Amino acid sequence: MSTQLHEPENPLGGDVDGDDAFFQEMSLTRGELRIVWEYIGEGWQGEFGEVEDDEPLLRFTVYRHVDDPALREELGGSDDDPWIPVEDSSYCTRMPVMTPVATLRRALELMMDRVESDFHADDYGCGVKRTCEELSWFEPASVERADARA
Repeated sequence: MSTQLHEPENPLGGDVDGDDAFFQEMSLTRGELRIVWEYIGEGWQGEFGEVEDDEPLLRFTVYRHVDDPALREELGGSDDDPWIPVEDSSYCTRMPVMTPVATLRRALELMMDRVESDFHADDYGCGVKRTCEELSWFEPASVERADARA
């Protein structure tokens, strides 16, 4: 099974306060699944900046590659993009945007291990909601703890 990491040369850039596009997406693709880190303006209490001492947080979304156009349409996808978001698989995390790239990369790998296992065990994604909810608690320390156990 092939694994592909899309990592921008410099995922961080711009001004947090004035530019919500300061984080470029990172993704990990393994087989028919892709997990994407993205920043869409979220912070600890919802939209970033709504509370004092807020911090911009990353969201992850799980996608499934669907070749069949009829199935893609049935799942709400578009004709020109074979990647369909898996239902109930997009969550804000406790992972700050300024997390080192190596930690974000490792987090994607750990998340993919969990999602991939549950996705294939449960009728192709119908039951990954609970797994993704649990992964929403991911933070840099989660990666450190996982690596310490290994």
